[in-house]
Amino acid sequence: MGLRKRRIEPSAPDPIVPLSPQPALQMPDFLTEDSKPDARDQRPEKAIVEAEFTPIKATISLANLTIKGALNLANKGSVAAQDIAVRTSIISASENVDQAISAFHSGGVPPANHIGDAGSGEVIKMEIDLIIPLHELKTYALREQKLFVPIVLVNIGYGLQSARQELFLSCLIGRELIPPRPKMAPFRLDLGPRSITPLGQRPLSTPLPA
Repeated sequence: MGLRKRRIEPSAPDPIVPLSPQPALQMPDFLTEDSKPDARDQRPEKAIVEAEFTPIKATISLANLTIKGALNLANKGSVAAQDIAVRTSIISASENVDQAISAFHSGGVPPANHIGDAGSGEVIKMEIDLIIPLHELKTYALREQKLFVPIVLVNIGYGLQSARQELFLSCLIGRELIPPRPKMAPFRLDLGPRSITPLGQRPLSTPLPA
């Protein structure tokens, strides 16, 4: 997987303007039921990583299909996401697609790219190239057309070893129609080598790893 990344640091906070001293408030030594702190305000701090994949271009050569895209990771949590590790793969839709997706997310193949930590509010942008040999594509026929639908898989792990968290991402990739419609057009393998744009993606329900 080719991978290039750049970080976007959180914007600097507005300057703090000092306020005039105020008289101290007398706090009660008891709390009524209505004044007890909300349990939601006592949640433990944690990292929450969200991910989005945007396909840019597809290239069909004599031997391979290559999908070039952008993967954006954002830490929406209140503390840093530590030791972020990213694995990616590309398959094609088939009758056994659920098993293939589950096998990817439950295994360690291909090996992960470790990209370090992401602070609270930080966004990491990566460009990735995903390649699959044409002979591994599952195709289907429609009249004289030989069609297939790529699926991009992303597995993101982060956190300490004792509290490791995982994020699963699965996206159908297709030719985006203009104007966009709920369904995309599949790829054709019978037209020979070429580049394909514009592309679209639709989230796919990801089965839990076995």
